[in-house]
Amino acid sequence: MTPGLRELQQAFARAVFNNDATLHPHLLDGQFGAERLLRVYQHNTGANLTDALAAVYPVVKRLVGDGFFDFSADRYWHAHPPISGNIHDFGDSFPDFLAGFEPARTLAYLPDVARLEWAWHRAFHAPDPEPMDRQQLADIDPAEYGNLRFRLHPSVCLIKSVWPVLRIWEAHQQPGEPNLIDIDQGGETTMVIRRGLEVVVERLPPGEYAFLESLARSEPMASACEAALIADMTTDIPALLNRAVEQKTLVGLVRL
Repeated sequence: MTPGLRELQQAFARAVFNNDATLHPHLLDGQFGAERLLRVYQHNTGANLTDALAAVYPVVKRLVGDGFFDFSADRYWHAHPPISGNIHDFGDSFPDFLAGFEPARTLAYLPDVARLEWAWHRAFHAPDPEPMDRQQLADIDPAEYGNLRFRLHPSVCLIKSVWPVLRIWEAHQQPGEPNLIDIDQGGETTMVIRRGLEVVVERLPPGEYAFLESLARSEPMASACEAALIADMTTDIPALLNRAVEQKTLVGLVRL
C-alpha cells in the first residue's frame, strides 16, 4: 500500500531527526543513494537549528565555546526536535536539557544563564497589551485591595537563582574579553520584561521579587503583600505597587 502525503512527511521527519530508514524505499535513487541524499537534509537541518539556538543563547555559547556549543546543540535537536512551525518557539527546553547534560555537569550555573536568555527571547516576542487604566485602581475602595488579583505583562519572567546569573549575563553583553565573575558571590532575583520596544533585565530586591512572584501565581494582593514583608520587612508596599503600575509591569486587575 502506497503511503499518503501525511505518512511520507512523518517518515521524512523521522529520517532526518532519528535516522529512521522507513522512508528509504520511497526515495528515487539518482546519482546518489537515499542515505546520502538524506544526509544533506540532516546537515542543513542541524546547521539551521544550531544557528537558531546560537541566536537565542549567545552568552551560553560564549561561556562554553563554539565547539562545545555545537556539540550540545546537536545532541539537543536530535532529542528535542521542533514541534512548531515557528522557529522562534524552538529551544524552550534547552535550559533543562543543559541541567541534565553530563558533559556540562561541572558548569552548574549554565542552565540558569540559559533560562535568563530564553526569558529575554520570550519577552522580545511577547504580545504588548493595553496598559492598565490607573483610574481603575483609584475607583476601588482601598478596603478591597487585599482581594484584588493583578495580571502581569505577558513578557514578564521572574528568575531566582543561587548563582549570580545577571552579573554573568551583563559581563558578556559587550565584545571582547569579559570581566571575571566570582560565581560563589551569591544568587540573584531577576525580572525580564519588555518595555516598549526594549527588553530589560532588572535585579530585584527580595521583597519586590516575592511580591511579583505571588501576583504571577494569581494570588490575591493580601498574599502578595504578606510574601513581600516576609522576604523583607522594610518593603514599601504602596511605592512598590505604584511603580509596578507606572512601569506597566502590571497590566490588568480582577476584583473578586
